[in-house]
Amino acid sequence: MANEGGGTIISDENGITTICVPRRDSYLRSLGIWVGDNPFDFVIPVTLFQISIFIIVSRVLYILLRPLSTPKFVCYVLGGILVGPSIMGDRIFEVVYPPIQSPILFLLGRIGAAYSVFFIVLKMDIVPTIKAAKKYWKLGSIPFFCSLIVMYTITHHTSLDYRGRLKQPNIHCWTSFSVVSDFLMELNLITTELGQIALSTAVVTEISQWIMLLFYLMKTNTLRFSFSHLGLIAAFLMFLCFVVRPIMKVIIKRTPKGEPVKQGYVIMVLLGVIAMATISDIIGITFIMGPTLYGLFIPNGPPLATTIVERTEVVISEIMMPFFYLTLGTTTRISRITDKYWFQNLIIEAVVLAGVATRVVLTMVIGMTHNIRCKHGFILGLMMSIEGILDLILFHGMMRFRLFEDYIYVILELHALLITAISAPLIKVLYKHHHRISKEPSAHEGRVRTIQSTSLTSKVTIISCIHQEANVHSMIGLLEALNTSQESPLFVHVIHLVELFGKSAPILLPLKKQNHKKKAAGASSSSINYHETNHIMRAFENYSRNSTAGNVNVLSYVNVAPYKIMHASVCNLADQKSVPLILVPFYEHHQIINSHDATFIRDLNISFQQNARCTVGILVDRYSTLFLNASSSCFHVAIFFIGGQDDREALALGLRMLDRTSIKVTLLQFILQHHNDNNNLSSSPGLNSNNNRQEAEEEEEAQRILDECLVDEFKGKMIVQNNADFCEIVVEDSIGVLEAIRGMEMEVYDLVVVGKRHQFMSITDEEMMDFMENADQLGVIGDMLASTEFYAGKISLLVMQCGGKKALDKKTSTNRGLKF
Repeated sequence: MANEGGGTIISDENGITTICVPRRDSYLRSLGIWVGDNPFDFVIPVTLFQISIFIIVSRVLYILLRPLSTPKFVCYVLGGILVGPSIMGDRIFEVVYPPIQSPILFLLGRIGAAYSVFFIVLKMDIVPTIKAAKKYWKLGSIPFFCSLIVMYTITHHTSLDYRGRLKQPNIHCWTSFSVVSDFLMELNLITTELGQIALSTAVVTEISQWIMLLFYLMKTNTLRFSFSHLGLIAAFLMFLCFVVRPIMKVIIKRTPKGEPVKQGYVIMVLLGVIAMATISDIIGITFIMGPTLYGLFIPNGPPLATTIVERTEVVISEIMMPFFYLTLGTTTRISRITDKYWFQNLIIEAVVLAGVATRVVLTMVIGMTHNIRCKHGFILGLMMSIEGILDLILFHGMMRFRLFEDYIYVILELHALLITAISAPLIKVLYKHHHRISKEPSAHEGRVRTIQSTSLTSKVTIISCIHQEANVHSMIGLLEALNTSQESPLFVHVIHLVELFGKSAPILLPLKKQNHKKKAAGASSSSINYHETNHIMRAFENYSRNSTAGNVNVLSYVNVAPYKIMHASVCNLADQKSVPLILVPFYEHHQIINSHDATFIRDLNISFQQNARCTVGILVDRYSTLFLNASSSCFHVAIFFIGGQDDREALALGLRMLDRTSIKVTLLQFILQHHNDNNNLSSSPGLNSNNNRQEAEEEEEAQRILDECLVDEFKGKMIVQNNADFCEIVVEDSIGVLEAIRGMEMEVYDLVVVGKRHQFMSITDEEMMDFMENADQLGVIGDMLASTEFYAGKISLLVMQCGGKKALDKKTSTNRGLKF
């Protein structure tokens, strides 16, 4: 028995707790300290105080541990422990957590957990991942079952018994697909090759776990109870399948394309979470299974799941879910694991660690059969061993059902924190984002693919990225200009880039042609429902069938990912297919999409330029005139050439266009008379030594020779072809180049192609960032040509950059030219 300000706690020998409180008119709110009320005797002020101190403590922990790549989950659980009895002590804990408020805290924690699990499941797209998981069934099943056998063997031989009710240690080797997905998302590894393997492996493991749990329940219960229990579950599933899901489809059908779901429907769906939790608790499958199954049967993606996630996820994750972490903290008493049973505690931890070690080792061994290096197999094993919120919900529920003692729960909770806190920074340090993780090296590993290295008589593989339908005509017009002959067919990988909403795992999904005719945009085998994808892919397929100049083969994809990591899967595809050119559209704040999206797309284009191991072209065509001009009998292209690898890529593209007689290409070469002086003035003090100066001169001479060779090739074309023209423009310096361009009659050109960086100019992008809005992605000249103040922005422009900035930093470190 314990007396507290909020009442009296009485616990009997069976562990049943009774709370006795004095009778009052209201326990919800106080009248204030001025009338003698103690705020901690009332529910509302004490609840607000609890959530406030938890949010402050957890946020401070996250800021302090963020440099170590510590997941938010670890910070939140640690925050709950810090504001619990383990740190506060019993006297302060009894004041901050009065007995009268404990049922309210427990209820809010359960509601927060139910909604959190619902959102986790709602963002999952299981079907494509299950299809990809077939390849890695051994990685998902064998380590799980072997770790289970090892843990069971140790448990059996040490006579470890959790209150005599649970002898199966499978809960300690549990792997949740949603936990792994959120973990990889937070570490920005979900679009990497190893991240995709981890997701597929987690799906196989989770299926194996549920099969194992089903057999265990049937073994430990009578046949009648098992079948009646399974019958209730089957009835619940049928209700979700034949009643709930059709209702959700009706909601989606009534929502206009491109519009969010009405607020009334969103509220109805959210109230359904509470209803499903109540039903599942009544039929005996725990309150958490209802929201889990409910989320699985709701169609994910836009418009329904997207609207729900956008409007309510922040409130649930940042306001409601902390109540569950507080509940965990109040039931965690670290002193319990040291007061007694210390030998039992060591055995439990040994069992769990043995299971983790077995899983990691077997993942490394089996990974070798999939050509995965041992280092990456070790990292994959760590990814499969992490634990998250779903694991703690399971442990906490089992403790409340008295399936094991509370000290065992504390051990398992601390183990989950420890393994996740160690795995996160270890994975971040060991796994650098390599393009290939297998033992088999890529044919282009260590090389940057370029247009110059692509033969004029071989096929040209291009990746064309599309954000919305407004990009289609411009991109088709550019492809038509590049489609020059039957001897050099185009293989175009068209990727519809969709920002990730309502899903947990980003996907790059190839789409079959027959699926485009179906109602849902995307593959019929998945739950993707992006209506715009259907129109985009149909337009490119029509172009492929009707192109007269040469063969065009279109391969369609949809890439659903956050803008921050959207480039990774596209760059990986470019490496796998040996693509020399990626085309992306250009956006500004005042264009069709909102300024928020325009900012992210701008950063996305820069990420393409920095990370792609091939040439990246940014297409500027505000008024979609390129499509009409490319279809005309005479298409005029201008190539601005100053010098350097980006300009050579622009010229190589122009040389390819010359094979089509209806396209006229004009090469405008700018000769700078005083570029040497400018380069010397812009050189850093580190280049003053004779050795560095000599290296710089050798590099500059090598670049000049490459420039002259390509220009001579173009001049040679002029002798035998009538659609090539050359003009040499001599200027004083870099400023003279900009002035000469401003004085040109640009309206005669249907397309202008220019490199982003230039070899023999002294102005840097850092110097011009304050004056030019888009110099970081278009370069100084590209920004000037794309400006709305220059010919009202009507110029169609293609800005080329050779290879990723990171891949070329070493090669260009001695070039003091214009690098934007």
